[in-house]
Amino acid sequence: MGIADNIKSLLDIRGIKPADLSRDSGVPQARISEIVSEKTKNPRMATLQKIAKALGVTVSDLTDDPKTTTVSHADAPTARHTQRQIRDNFVIASLPLLTDDQSEMIFDQVRGMVGK
Repeated sequence: MGIADNIKSLLDIRGIKPADLSRDSGVPQARISEIVSEKTKNPRMATLQKIAKALGVTVSDLTDDPKTTTVSHADAPTARHTQRQIRDNFVIASLPLLTDDQSEMIFDQVRGMVGK
């Protein structure tokens, strides 16, 4: 997965549209469309930083590509693994934004799922 696929996955996970990302990041919607459609394959670092911040992830979450990893194929993360990392980072970044009641509700749900 490349930058475009990672951004698309994050938009899908969060249920937001490129227009929302543009508003939240300050990056023009046309530039986001160019990145997502791969017309722009190597966006500027400043652009990636704004997009990553708006999505609650790191720049490396946007740029990591398991197909170009230097580890052996057997050890390379799968697209599913990368998406899991993105979701995990999003959850962790969101925790401070929750109210106490929301945090308690999520804790109870997770505890029920893992059986502890």
